Amino acid sequence: LALGRDDKPLGPSMLRTRLRQAEQLWSNLIEERAA
Repeated sequence: LALGRDDKPLGPSMLRTRLRQAEQLWSNLIEERAA
């Protein structure tokens, strides 16, 4: 996940997509630790 790679400001849809990706990464890490 490369933050600030492009000069364009992030739109709300892009922020939502990155937030969703971050949530998936965290849930995967937590599930691996709990397993």
